[in-house]
Parts: sequence; C-alpha cells; structure tokens
Amino acid sequence: MTPTAVNYAEALYQLEIPLSAVQAAEEIYGSNAQLQKALKNPVVPQREKDALIPRIFPKESVNLLRVLCLHGSIDLLSQVRQAYEELIRQKNKVLRATLTCVTPPDEATQARLKDFIRKKHHAKEVELDIVRDSSLVGGFILSCGGSVYDWSLSGRIQRMKQTLTRR
Repeated sequence: MTPTAVNYAEALYQLEIPLSAVQAAEEIYGSNAQLQKALKNPVVPQREKDALIPRIFPKESVNLLRVLCLHGSIDLLSQVRQAYEELIRQKNKVLRATLTCVTPPDEATQARLKDFIRKKHHAKEVELDIVRDSSLVGGFILSCGGSVYDWSLSGRIQRMKQTLTRR
C-alpha cells in the first residue's frame, strides 16, 4: 500500500465514511471497463467526472472518488479500501491471522488458536484465514502480527536437519 492510500484511508476514518460504501464503489469501478477508462482519462474534463460519479456510486463515496479523479489517483481505490479495512481493524484491535494447514481444524481448535492469538498479541478479536497446503505433511503454520509459529511436520524436519548439520 502506498502512503497516499493510507492517507486517504485515515481521512475516510476521520469522516466516518462506512466501509461498505467504499467496498461498493470499488466493486462498481472494478466491474466496468468503460467507467474505468472514462474516470482515468485526463482528457475528460473534471466537471464531467464530477457529474457522472453521483449517478453511479454510493453517495458516501462520491467525494472520495471526485478527489481521486481530480488528482489522477483513481487507480488507488483498491489500495485505499485495503488500507481503510486495515485501519478499522487496528482501531478496533482486530488482528488478522493466517493458518496454513493440510486439513482445516475443527471449530474447537480454531477457538483455541484464536484465544492464543488474542492473549499473545493483546487483540480483542481475531480474523482467521485458513489456507490449505499439503506440502506441510502435517501440523500447521500460524502467521499473525509479524510473528510466525511453525508447528508443521515439514518445519520440524527442517529444524532437525539444521540442528544435525551444525554439529
């Protein structure tokens, strides 16, 4: 994410713009190639873009889109949405974690992993993304908040090899 996208996200947060409006604007923009072409085109006058935007996009996102067009930054919309989601998570102390495993764990195990993450990283909530990877052989790798907890069989084998080759 660019610093510009982060700045836009901070402004959206201060203005209390609903995330759903930004998501809807991104979806509308991303699904229409002609609209993208028109809003990116520097030859199209800003007043025409300003007139078009309120007719297509949610009213809460109109000012953001006008400013992005004015500065030739409409392609940052996706990054702005991502930065805004991340900022909202940070403000609400919600941590996003990724669990890489061979087979997804049951609900009870997921709950224990979330509790572990909450305590370790002082988070209120945890969003757990599950990624399947058969190359792990067994176990799992948990990544969150810049930390990686590798409890996979392949990781243990690799650490054992490193230990044995050092001697």
